[in-house]
Amino acid sequence: MTARIKSEDNRVVRVGILWMLLSLLSLFIIIQISSPESRLERIARLHDLGDGYVIYGIIGATPTSISIGNSAGKTRAYFNLSKPITAAAVMELVELGTIGLDEEIEGATVAQLLSHSAGWDSNIDGDPVTSASRDTECMNLPAPEKQFTPGAKQVYSNIGYCILGRLIEERTGQPYDDAIRMLIPEVRGMSYNAWLGPAGGWSGTAGQYWDFASRPLNWEGFEGPPPGSPQPHYGFGWALGEHDISHYGMITGEGYNVVMRSGDTLGLAMFDNSPADPVETRNDLRPLLRSGWSH
Repeated sequence: MTARIKSEDNRVVRVGILWMLLSLLSLFIIIQISSPESRLERIARLHDLGDGYVIYGIIGATPTSISIGNSAGKTRAYFNLSKPITAAAVMELVELGTIGLDEEIEGATVAQLLSHSAGWDSNIDGDPVTSASRDTECMNLPAPEKQFTPGAKQVYSNIGYCILGRLIEERTGQPYDDAIRMLIPEVRGMSYNAWLGPAGGWSGTAGQYWDFASRPLNWEGFEGPPPGSPQPHYGFGWALGEHDISHYGMITGEGYNVVMRSGDTLGLAMFDNSPADPVETRNDLRPLLRSGWSH
């Protein structure tokens, strides 16, 4: 009888130990699956993004960074993430009184050029910037015919930012890229290509863009969208969301980038490949980029 009780006690102990080990294993698996590194790798595989680098955190503190492949110091084209750089320079010149938001250039105001409401709709008439040969400088392209009345709506436009770059040159008396480096110190280590120019010609590391995107913002032009307005709604260089400002940039087959900012928090991701659906990819990355944000 005593031996039987001891045997049953031993079995209970073994079962308890087994359950404890299984619980620890399950917890380990859950932690691994839900870790930022694993989440990033799953998103990268899902959207075929290749190697990449992610930085997120609170501005002014040491951010969290995650790398897929040897990506930490890699130079990448920023593509459309160049527009916030151009917009920041315009706003610096506005503060200096060198440019006025209400002044007109090519039949639209500077504010309309900044917010993609200057009258060009590439969905109707194509994009003169990306369709030009790569030895063309976008600032030399003539302003095309408008497809809608400036201010009537917003349609994303590359040519508008190339025109803004030309205005920066005229008002500063310097080449666009030299003027930008003078006005925006965080850009001085970046490289510039004139094909996409002020609309998409800047390149550098993720860390360099983090430094730029961390700078204090002039929040003029960042009013939220009116109720019921279509999304996205554009401010001066950024898309305005309900809880953040953001931008993504890509050229098919050449890379994909996304940046998000809310107050003093920032998230940035850069990848070697481009996804089939950039908006869905941005939405999948959003929880990861915001995972270290304060609320």
